[in-house]
Amino acid sequence: MICNLFLQENELTSENLDAIVLGNNGDNRFDVYYHNLQQGLLRNVPQLAYKSLAGDNNSISAIGFALGISILQHQEIPKKFRLNSKSASIFNRILVYNQYLGRNHGFILLESLEI
Repeated sequence: MICNLFLQENELTSENLDAIVLGNNGDNRFDVYYHNLQQGLLRNVPQLAYKSLAGDNNSISAIGFALGISILQHQEIPKKFRLNSKSASIFNRILVYNQYLGRNHGFILLESLEI
């Protein structure tokens, strides 16, 4: 799995993540990549989605990045972005994952300076 490889390359596991920001857009042909993570590797991690509120375009990953930074700064997840009921006591490391047509997978790892 692509996410597993990314985490391994950064010497991390899912337990090291305080949240994941996912690029689900409602396209069932390709949302399977997100669903597999949500139900598998990252099932115990707070999960967020942003495209349902921001739409989908060529620069949409920047919105996911901004959401992750906001969570690190304010230490809370706005309810409207939540995909599950998992929580974290503190947010220090957030993974942003977006893909396009199942081919172009992008990961952005955001970390607090206090880690």
